[in-house]
Amino acid sequence: MLPPLNENGDLPPGVHATDWKEIEQRFGARSETRIRAFATLKHLHELAVRTCELRNFYVFGSFVSAVAQPRDVDVVLVMSPEFRLEDCPWESYPLSRGVDAPSAVTVHCGEGPHNVHDMEAAGDPALILDKMASAMTSLGMNNACISMGEFFLALGPEHARTFASNGLTRRDIASYLFDHARLPAHVFRRHFEERAWDKWMHLAAAADLLPMTGHPDNIRVFVVGGPGKHSSLIPSWGMTKSVTLPVAG
Repeated sequence: MLPPLNENGDLPPGVHATDWKEIEQRFGARSETRIRAFATLKHLHELAVRTCELRNFYVFGSFVSAVAQPRDVDVVLVMSPEFRLEDCPWESYPLSRGVDAPSAVTVHCGEGPHNVHDMEAAGDPALILDKMASAMTSLGMNNACISMGEFFLALGPEHARTFASNGLTRRDIASYLFDHARLPAHVFRRHFEERAWDKWMHLAAAADLLPMTGHPDNIRVFVVGGPGKHSSLIPSWGMTKSVTLPVAG
């Protein structure tokens, strides 16, 4: 619990442990400026946590004071010795979808997550991606015969760091999975009498390998979770499309 502010409107000198609920109640809810600053602060913390290398997160300056309209939020991030900035995976998912806001929400109508497990010490990105492609080629998922279906790939931070450190982008991952998560056309036709396919897919020869979705952009990649070499694949449920929108207030 944080101590009261002193006569100058500041916290007493020292390091004070707290939680997000108390920070929001004490400093993140009295004005629009503080609400926006709190959202930015929490988003920054979430980004740092995704690296799995955050050790301490210190907040100081006018935000944690009685100032009504703080100009900014001052923070110090203490990372582990193993942290390398070049290993950090990409921008936030909303920003990758063109939504530049301190806070945003994505709504996706999806099945239960399909776990993708890779514990190999070397962390070969091609082998990890091949396992993900294998998980995508299930005939039992709801959108196996729907070319507009989306696949959300929830990367654990360790898998994401492996990809980023090898120079792979979200688009690279989606393109690889589009090219490698495929089944012969005759397999789809045998299992599904009704197929909601793009027109070009109907023209494929029996032995042609067809993708599990009609376009690489239908494969959406984001980073979530903590330590551990697990990721999840979340296929969409039927003929639906996800949306990402900014959250106001």
